[in-house]
Amino acid sequence: MGMTGAQEVTAGPSEKNQTDHRLQGPGMLRPEPFPEAKEIAPPKNETELAAAVEKLGNQVAAAGRFSGAVLLARDGKPLVEKAWGLADRARHVANTTETSFDVGSLGKLITQIAILQLVQAGKLSLEEPFGKYLTDYPNRDVASKVTLRQLLVHASGMGDIADAATLEAKAGSLRTLKDFVPLFASDALAFPPGSQMRYSNAGYVVLGRVIEAVSRQDYYNYAEKNILEPAGMKHSGFFDRDRLPATAARSYDHGVDVTTMHPVRGAPAGGLQASVGDLLQLVAAIDTAKLISKQSIVELRDLVPRPPNAPPPVDATRFAAYGIAGGAPGVSAQLNVDASARYTRIVLCNGSPPMASSMAATIGDWLKQMAK
Repeated sequence: MGMTGAQEVTAGPSEKNQTDHRLQGPGMLRPEPFPEAKEIAPPKNETELAAAVEKLGNQVAAAGRFSGAVLLARDGKPLVEKAWGLADRARHVANTTETSFDVGSLGKLITQIAILQLVQAGKLSLEEPFGKYLTDYPNRDVASKVTLRQLLVHASGMGDIADAATLEAKAGSLRTLKDFVPLFASDALAFPPGSQMRYSNAGYVVLGRVIEAVSRQDYYNYAEKNILEPAGMKHSGFFDRDRLPATAARSYDHGVDVTTMHPVRGAPAGGLQASVGDLLQLVAAIDTAKLISKQSIVELRDLVPRPPNAPPPVDATRFAAYGIAGGAPGVSAQLNVDASARYTRIVLCNGSPPMASSMAATIGDWLKQMAK
């Protein structure tokens, strides 16, 4: 599927024994660091931190528990940028720091930015029901009740559409956003909009359709022209999985290539392919207001549910205290920007969860210890 996952550092029930990091309501579970980290002396400075990350990566990769790339940056400058494992096992192609990985639900960040761009342009209001903009949505009752904000924060009552059997059976036909709509449009809401929080990939597909309706552009074209290109994301895109570019990693679950079990093309709910460097470029483009205004950065950050004890950003207008994850069979991704906006952790893997979250959590623990 390539689109299961949740914003911030969350965890939840497994799907066919795959951790998928779904929202479980206001409280969120913290991912566990790699146990191998206990064998490494806690770093006291950034030089030791870089060495510790490389040592840990070498250990877990050798054990077959990690395949992907890590980028740790301070003030936008990489301290660690390294890759391990194979992007394509059949062709014996190694992962590099320029390899494009399926980032799962981390791609929801692209949809959030697009929506906020259209809000800035006066074309959308987050408080309006999505049916005001998506007039051809078949379930008019749902369209008249659910607001754009409720879709963004997973409070719509719409479903997840991440059922593996359904998507596997229909994967070959899921090439446009309209192809996804019949999977959920006839479903009743699970609860009154705004009354609860439940992870919803369906809601993000609807957001993508709203973007298409208002911009009068294909979602993929809109994202390319208004987000990926301005941010300088040269190694990223919504690539067709049945003809991936040579620089893109294939997805592996317990050694099995599961690339084509996901929809042919990613969607607004997830499935962007991106490199670690490109995601650092995206963070910089957001933080410098290249893509959205400073006020919209505040809005974007507040779309992410965070634990009650999460530290507030040092500067409210910075893209900080932000985290988003993605996970599915053969897909594991994590992006975190700390509260001061100084450190950015990006971990992308072409193996199943919790590869990325475990690496990101380990690095996060080391950063906390260094700060003491």
